[in-house]
Amino acid sequence: MTAPEDRSEGPAADIELPRGFTAHVANVGIKDATDEATGWAFVGKIGNVISETRPDFDSRSYGYAKLSGMLRDLRGLQFRTDEANRMY
Repeated sequence: MTAPEDRSEGPAADIELPRGFTAHVANVGIKDATDEATGWAFVGKIGNVISETRPDFDSRSYGYAKLSGMLRDLRGLQFRTDEANRMY
């Protein structure tokens, strides 16, 4: 298997966290989903962790079709996609 392609992005624009989606929830999801070997967290796994800790959370309640869109709007995160177009 080839190494994932790195298409990192800089921090997104400053926005307020949506009510109910606290920094703690995001941090726990990202921290628990991060692969220690690579230092990256698969967005799908972040979603699974958030669903386990906050089953009532739904990004659509905040105007985002997907969790990935909401995460992109949070400042200070970097993203990359691999050859299968999975977002990390």
